[in-house]
Amino acid sequence: VVWQNYPGEAPVISGGRAITDRTASTTIPGAWQASVKGFQPFEQLWSGGQRRYRVRSAASYLYNFGPVYVDTANGCANSNYKQGYSPSFLAANGKYECFDRFFFKTGDINPNWSGLSDPNHLIEIIAFEDWTIARMRLDSIGPSSGIAGAPANSSVAYLTGATMAGQYWGFLPGHRYLVDGVKDALSTATAGQFYVDLDNSGNPALITYVPAAGEMFSAPPLIVAPQLSQLVVANDSSGVSYLKFAGLTFSHANWL
Repeated sequence: VVWQNYPGEAPVISGGRAITDRTASTTIPGAWQASVKGFQPFEQLWSGGQRRYRVRSAASYLYNFGPVYVDTANGCANSNYKQGYSPSFLAANGKYECFDRFFFKTGDINPNWSGLSDPNHLIEIIAFEDWTIARMRLDSIGPSSGIAGAPANSSVAYLTGATMAGQYWGFLPGHRYLVDGVKDALSTATAGQFYVDLDNSGNPALITYVPAAGEMFSAPPLIVAPQLSQLVVANDSSGVSYLKFAGLTFSHANWL
């Protein structure tokens, strides 16, 4: 079976939903806003066929100061876990490494960001590990004073959950990380980035987007929010074969 475009046509099979009825932002010059009530959560956007990202705290990568170590296997206290602590890993130094917290340069994460006090303004840490990238919710930050092995001029970021425990995961000293979804950072300087305010139930409510260079509010490109995580599903216990797709574009798939 061949699924193919009609000659001369270029069909796009989209898993997204167009964002319409945009109005000028009342807080950021040149930006626009639109209701996204009824949308599924999304963490990326497509503008004129180009991917756009949620607003980040800095224009470049940040670098962590390494993990926090504790004396016992259950020493990584975390109330989000039923047992009261997150997984740890026995490191070469005889200490237990935590995977739900890390040291960072004081000032790289602002304690006054609204996302640290408002559950509807969720902030994510994107950590670059040895082979993988972990995405974790930022819960709070605190001083590093009194913590064994704390680097100079450092603070501690605490996450709601841990990445995988092991020597190749976690907050490897000097590795890059990003702070994603910082509403307070959205400004005219963050062109091509957006932020989605949530309602009290945690569902998308309002999007604010700062147009990228060349984009005009008076003649905006098609803006699409990804919604479906799967565009084609083949499910047959006997196996699926002899299918061909040609001349079709699959686009705007969602992931969370």
